[in-house]
Amino acid sequence: MVIALDGDLGAGKTAFSQKFAWHLGVRDVVNSPTFTLIKEYEGRLPLYHMDVYRISLEEADELGLDEYFYGAGVSLVEWSSIIPELLPQEHLHVQIETTVQTEWSQMMMEDLKNKPRQRILALDTSTAVMAASVMEGHALLEERNERAERNHSVHVVPVMEQLLEASGTQPGQLDGIAVGIGPGSYTGIRIAVTAAKTLAWAWDIPVAGVSSLQALAWGGWHSGLAAKAEAAAEDAAAGAGGTPSADQGGTGAAPVHWIVPLVDARRGQAYTALFASAGSAAPRRLAPDAIRLVDGWLEALAVRMAEAAPEERPAAVWIVGETGPHAAAAAELRCPAGTALQLVPYELEGRWVGRLGAEALLAGQRDDVHALVPNYTQLAEAEANLLRKG
Repeated sequence: MVIALDGDLGAGKTAFSQKFAWHLGVRDVVNSPTFTLIKEYEGRLPLYHMDVYRISLEEADELGLDEYFYGAGVSLVEWSSIIPELLPQEHLHVQIETTVQTEWSQMMMEDLKNKPRQRILALDTSTAVMAASVMEGHALLEERNERAERNHSVHVVPVMEQLLEASGTQPGQLDGIAVGIGPGSYTGIRIAVTAAKTLAWAWDIPVAGVSSLQALAWGGWHSGLAAKAEAAAEDAAAGAGGTPSADQGGTGAAPVHWIVPLVDARRGQAYTALFASAGSAAPRRLAPDAIRLVDGWLEALAVRMAEAAPEERPAAVWIVGETGPHAAAAAELRCPAGTALQLVPYELEGRWVGRLGAEALLAGQRDDVHALVPNYTQLAEAEANLLRKG
């Protein structure tokens, strides 16, 4: 069976194909095959999705596309008017047009855009590391984490190209973009945000901004837990034994850990927040992202723990990220009895930006591509000086 689809750009040919594939039992992500010409899917019948917009009749004939028209499957051919001579005599022709009176294709596109998104590109340039990944749902496909020393503008495009190639992803296969919106380096954040907004607009896919500090907290906590587990395994192998710490288990509910991410902001300040561990899910926010004096922030955390009911106190406090400039102050954090203090130097990894983005996009959450802006938390130093002079 051959279904020939025609209509202007954006009329809804691919949207029609996606709906048709769903009802045929295809559960893979169906995107336009503009650059690959043809994609094959398994449903109740084989489905061959073609887009001949970029080739001529002669090229289509040389490629033997018409061989797919005479089997047991279904062929959906976008821009079929380019190859009328190759279509079998018996085929269904669908001409999609949109007018003021007929808005069905627009409604169909909106319905599809609100469906969960699967293949996601994630970017973050808020720290010294350019962190990027490609996710399939919550699963990591590829990742690049490169220390660019704030020179992210030179590396962002090559790294994205490497990621897409390594993961076997064509731009048309991406279903969404996740981007870290800071806070962090004032000039750094905007590079990833600008790139993400540009690509989301050009490829007509949703974009979700995520907290760079939340991604840093999630990754730093997991990194610290992995290091502790490895050390415990080495101790066990050596027969060291030892007394379990407050976070090493037992019966009952998993203990709650507090996670304090740090991105150095100079002059005794850091971009920071407070999160609580939440099992395998993203850390739960307890305090907003902000730039704070580290000494005052640590004192506020100590007071918060002291005033909390015993059952609400954390089993451990993890200070993660750019801990070096603040290590001495962090080591002096006053924790109540039974609360362990862990310092974990950690550099942001793209997988955690991707996982936060996946949680948002798969839940149908998205940002307006034009309204999305970095979370600077303060004016840039140059702007602040200019305002003071004014």
